[in-house]
Amino acid sequence: MRILPIADPSALAVATPAPGWEGLQPVLWLLALAGLGFALYLWWRTVRVQQAALELAQRQAEIIGELRDLMRALASERADIDLKRIEHVLIDVRDGQARAEDALLRAIQRPREEPRSAPADRPPGPDDVLERIVDRALALGYDRVQVVSNRDELGDLGEGRHEIALEARRTGVLFKGKAVTQDGRVADLDLQPPYAMFP
Repeated sequence: MRILPIADPSALAVATPAPGWEGLQPVLWLLALAGLGFALYLWWRTVRVQQAALELAQRQAEIIGELRDLMRALASERADIDLKRIEHVLIDVRDGQARAEDALLRAIQRPREEPRSAPADRPPGPDDVLERIVDRALALGYDRVQVVSNRDELGDLGEGRHEIALEARRTGVLFKGKAVTQDGRVADLDLQPPYAMFP
């Protein structure tokens, strides 16, 4: 076997390729392409998420606009409703319910007491007439009815004409006035709030 002499050993080193580089080039190209594909996928997903968020915001704005239009339409249709009046009606209903409960309790407890009405053979006494006055005031929507007149000064309420001073409340307002009786019957009941007494 004959060995040929090499004139310049450095030339041989440059001319020979590094071992394994040719096998790594396809792998590096594949990695670069995979990285580029992943970056493109991330960009596409970001764009899709932003588009979805923008569409959702637009839909929410449309819904809010529709609700605003609906509320305006309802407000224009119901502009004639007086909320203060409704509140007073609800207060009257609540007070009426309280009076009904009181009347029911009195009716349940009344059989244990003495009979409500006087016998037909005798004229009604002062207690019967005062009870009729209170019942009339309660039926008209008043509560906390109080007789202001002195009971001793009233005399015999079963005969003749009498005026009895009263105080009562209705929807939280104090009413003052009088009840007129004629022969034991309640002929008239006149209660006014204080502000109605002044011109």
